[in-house]
Amino acid sequence: MLRHVWIVPLMLAVSPALAQQSAPQTINGMQRVPGTKVAIAYMMPGLDLSHYKTIQLMPLNVPATARNTLPTGDTPQFGEVWVIPDYGVARLKKTYDNVMREELAKGGIQFVTVPQADTLVVAAEIKNIQLNAPIENLNAGPLSGSLTRGVGSMVLAVAFADGVNGKVVAMAEDRKVGDDRWTTSNSTGNMFEAGEAFRDWAVLLRTRLTQAGTGPKPN
Repeated sequence: MLRHVWIVPLMLAVSPALAQQSAPQTINGMQRVPGTKVAIAYMMPGLDLSHYKTIQLMPLNVPATARNTLPTGDTPQFGEVWVIPDYGVARLKKTYDNVMREELAKGGIQFVTVPQADTLVVAAEIKNIQLNAPIENLNAGPLSGSLTRGVGSMVLAVAFADGVNGKVVAMAEDRKVGDDRWTTSNSTGNMFEAGEAFRDWAVLLRTRLTQAGTGPKPN
């Protein structure tokens, strides 16, 4: 059986290179794919996605490094909370799982809990979250928020692996930025924006898979 632990360490080892301004053209045998709708994508040469008819969706990984949402170079003020608490991570994971399943199901894609010969394993990890306002301000009320221009940004990396041998056959990384409008930034709004980012990525994935012929086998 393919296990989640096979996927994520490889993604952690490889994806830092994706964040570089000058990413390599090849990585672990995969070639960089030009002209994609995400920041960077890699795929094994000759990969036939139509072979895959089912998906095993792994739980979203949110490492400790991604839980600190304080923008680089900023200094937290007294009473400001910038680190996502455990319950916030749980909500992120649930939102990701719900949105991915909802959007991919629209393409007729079937999900499995145990990988089969026709299974594509999808494992995603949040690499970075930067918010324009703290998650909570202990000097204010629990439902308070800060007026900001957009809520912030999030970077997601995804590894796609073959369900038989666990080999990563494609990878992608992308950054989403909240709408450029004035809004009250709080935990509720942040979670809504995260869900919208997950939805955008899910739609891109569904479109790519359905174009490749991934989905139910014809009768």
